[in-house]
Amino acid sequence: MPSTRKKKDTHEPVIMLSYKDLVRRIGGKPPQQVKKGDPEWEDSIKCIKAYHSQATVLSRADQEGMRFMIKRLQYVIPPEAEKNSLLHPLMRAEHCSLKLNISPSWPIFIILKTLYGTALPEVYLATIRTAFQTTDLNDHTHEYFTIDGAEPAEPAAPEEDHPTSMSDKAEISKKTKKRIQR
Repeated sequence: MPSTRKKKDTHEPVIMLSYKDLVRRIGGKPPQQVKKGDPEWEDSIKCIKAYHSQATVLSRADQEGMRFMIKRLQYVIPPEAEKNSLLHPLMRAEHCSLKLNISPSWPIFIILKTLYGTALPEVYLATIRTAFQTTDLNDHTHEYFTIDGAEPAEPAAPEEDHPTSMSDKAEISKKTKKRIQR
């Protein structure tokens, strides 16, 4: 459901999500916590923040779906999809669904918009506009954090990660800059 409409008051709690939920599962190896410095970390945090901004206006099913995709690291951009969002596995899943006359997924759109920004193909955006009457994502993060037990997207930064002056700004990675500029 698009974020411009509030979900019905069902008295169902919002499902929480934090960096602690990010676990990599590789073959028969024990699960590994995704942590700062891992290749997926930056996009992980962006997707969790997107979830926080939308969770209070998503249906329970959409919350579960988006949370599942994030926890399973399905947002990870494979090398072939870095310059072409059409090659991302979530975009491919959308394409298959549309071929079967299944409506597009708002949670998948949120994730893809978070990762690719304005680089999403206009034909996909038109499909989303037709299905949901918007492609805007309003920020409802403040509502999420008024819920008891809500945790931030990422852990508090250690002292050495804090800027030393007001003029110091966090750098956006080169990889993210390239993706956003497309």
